[in-house]
Amino acid sequence: MSRLVLLILLSQTAAPAPQPQPPAASPSPEQPAAYLDLAAELARLGEYDQCAVEALRHAYLHPEGRSVGFERAAYCLDLAHRYPDARRLVLELGTVGALAPRARFRLCYTEVFLKDDRSMADCRADGPDRYDRLAAYAPVMQSIAADDWSEARRRLDAQRAPGPADWALQDNDFIVRHEQLPHRSPWVAALLSTLLPGAGRAYLGRWGDGVFSLLLVGVPAGFAAHDFYVHGFGNGAGWVLTALAGVFYAGDVYGSAVGAVVWNRRVADSLGQEIDSAYAGRADP
Repeated sequence: MSRLVLLILLSQTAAPAPQPQPPAASPSPEQPAAYLDLAAELARLGEYDQCAVEALRHAYLHPEGRSVGFERAAYCLDLAHRYPDARRLVLELGTVGALAPRARFRLCYTEVFLKDDRSMADCRADGPDRYDRLAAYAPVMQSIAADDWSEARRRLDAQRAPGPADWALQDNDFIVRHEQLPHRSPWVAALLSTLLPGAGRAYLGRWGDGVFSLLLVGVPAGFAAHDFYVHGFGNGAGWVLTALAGVFYAGDVYGSAVGAVVWNRRVADSLGQEIDSAYAGRADP
C-alpha cells in the first residue's frame, strides 16, 4: 500500500507538460521494457517527475523488474535534484531484500548530495561487481561535495580499488586545485587601503575601482586641505569636506576587506560549479 501511495504522490507532483504518447494498450509481459523506454525518453526531455512515475509503473506491473524500476525511478529523482525522495525510494526497495549492486550504487550516489548525512554506512563495503566498487567510492565524492577536503584526501588515498580511474584522477585534481586556490586576505586588503586609498582594491585586481577610490577620497581631502590653508581651521566648508573624505576613506577600507571575502568565495564557487557539473555526469555510469 505504501508503494501505491508513493506512486500516486509522484504522479500528483509531476508538472503537466507535453509528453510522448504511450502505447494505446498496456504492454504485454513479453514487453517489460516499454515503460522503461518511456521513462528514458521523458528523462531526455527533462520531465523527471513523470520519468519516475513511468519507472515505478514498470516496477509494479513487472515484479521481476522491481529492482530495475525502483533504481530508474530514483535516478529520475536524482536528475530532478529530489535527493531525499530518491533515497527513500531505494531504502524502501531494500526493505524487501538485499539491494542489487546498481541500486546500491544509486543509494550511495544519492547520499553524495545529502551533505547533512555523513554516515553512508551502506557504502563502505566493497564487492566484485563494478557497481559495488562505484558505491564504495561514493564517500570520496560526498566529502568533496561537503567541502571536507582533508577527509576527501584521506578517503581517496585509502581506496584500494576505486571506481573508474577517470573519477579518481578527476577528484584528485579537484583536491589539488582546492589546495592551490588563490587567496586574498581581508586583513591585507584593509591594511593596504588604510595606507593608500584604493590600494586594497588594486590588490584584488580591481584597478579601476582602486583609482576611483583614490580620487573619491583624495579629491575632497585635497579641497579640505586647501580651504584650511586659505581660510584657517575655522572654515566650516573645510570640515564638511574632511568628514566626507573620512566617510569615503572608511568605506574604502571596509569595502576592500569585504571584497577580499567575496573574491575568495567567487573562486571557490567556480570550482564548486565545476564539481557539481562533473558529479551530475556520474549519475548513470
